[in-house]
Amino acid sequence: MRSLVVDPAAPAGLRVEQRPEPTAGPGQVLIQVDAVSLVDRDLEYAPRMLGAGGVWGFDAAGTVVATGPGRPGSALTPGTRVATLLSAPGAWSELVVSDAADVAALPAGVDAATATAAALPGVSAVQAIRAGAPRPDQHVLVTGASGGVGWYAVQLAALAGARVTALVRDPGDAAALRGIGAASVVTDAADVAGPVDLAIDIVGGAVLAAAVALLGEGGVALAVGAISGEATLLAPDLLASPARRRVQGFWGQWPLGGDLRQLAELIAGGRLRPAEQPSVSWHEVGELAAGYRAGTIRRRRVVLRVD
Repeated sequence: MRSLVVDPAAPAGLRVEQRPEPTAGPGQVLIQVDAVSLVDRDLEYAPRMLGAGGVWGFDAAGTVVATGPGRPGSALTPGTRVATLLSAPGAWSELVVSDAADVAALPAGVDAATATAAALPGVSAVQAIRAGAPRPDQHVLVTGASGGVGWYAVQLAALAGARVTALVRDPGDAAALRGIGAASVVTDAADVAGPVDLAIDIVGGAVLAAAVALLGEGGVALAVGAISGEATLLAPDLLASPARRRVQGFWGQWPLGGDLRQLAELIAGGRLRPAEQPSVSWHEVGELAAGYRAGTIRRRRVVLRVD
């Protein structure tokens, strides 16, 4: 089989090469991959964390071609269209082995490109909204709302009936976010009409600190991401009364098959609008990296067709 492996000498630091084919073990499935996704920071993380010859990537979508010993589930028989999220890197290959518990069958109307692009940000949002449990009488703030996780968090909070404020950098994103359920869109935390009952923060740093300051009595801030790369400094009085405000770090919880299934069904049913992502062949990863460097590719997440 072919894999997209780390190669520091290649233009994008990645190249396609032949690798041994994997086999499914007990409770696992072997997937013929049609699409994976890549974000700009993967081009930095892959070589730094794996080194030459490593295979990066966590999400993949395609078709089950074999199952390991045991009963991986009647819905995951060979020929079933599926999506998965791996707990360790290795998805950027023609064939991928995944634990059956982290695989979801795809409903009609959800193709591989949509599923793989939605998998990681969508599941992160599903789990964050479940943890925050917003109610119809509550005000939810989503920071970094035009990014992957924020895009789905806005919709899921709105589906729960909450009043959602989306915080973004680019005012040009406002119309799209209102179209998926945001009651208001702001570019500065100072413009948020508080108090806030639940903050879903993707940015970290000063943005998270500002979100915490907006929390009302009993408010909770979930730190789901930290794309700013900045440290978060909180004034001591903000958390002087733990019963009043709470900041909670958040990390994904496995297995993920059930959350992937929920996400795919919401998309198939028209209740969630997937983010639009460009799609290129994985052989064009060099051109893709050049586009990121030149700033001609605005969307951070891009679908790679494994063709």
